[in-house]
Amino acid sequence: MAAEGTQEIGRQGVIRSSRLLWRLFGESLRLPFNAYDHTSKLTFRNLEEFGGGTFTFDLGGHLERPNLERFDGRETTDVFVEVKSYEYGSNLLTEYAEFLRRAAILSLDERFRDTCFIFLASVPFGTSKGAELCDGRFLNECGKEWPARVREKARDLHTRICLIFATASFERMLSKWSTHA
Repeated sequence: MAAEGTQEIGRQGVIRSSRLLWRLFGESLRLPFNAYDHTSKLTFRNLEEFGGGTFTFDLGGHLERPNLERFDGRETTDVFVEVKSYEYGSNLLTEYAEFLRRAAILSLDERFRDTCFIFLASVPFGTSKGAELCDGRFLNECGKEWPARVREKARDLHTRICLIFATASFERMLSKWSTHA
């Protein structure tokens, strides 16, 4: 497939995912930034230990909820989303591990210490990891190869990671039955 075709599939996946997440989270989620229109807001410096360069998330914005103890009555945190629109999940475990590494790198920066991260895939992984993907065990396994300072900052990262498998059947049901247009 030509690069333009692959780019368009990715762009459509990001648009669909943004709508889907809004249907799930409603007014609690705002995703005004995407990698196609706001690349600079979603691009971050990779660590030299990991080859340097940069990496980019697909969507970014914030989550918020009422909290009367806060100054403006709301608790807010940044959120970054990685979207994988695939037909098969055979390579997704490797991509999820890379996503975890990028989230851990961002967590080194005090500004992003409470940031949430969402990995949204259109198909399930081809793996037997199961609950390990969400309870911190897979994160710890991946982290064994990271520098100590990254592992230290990533200790609570599994509490800020959301893994979503949004299959076509899930999207259909959500489109039909969600109270969020």
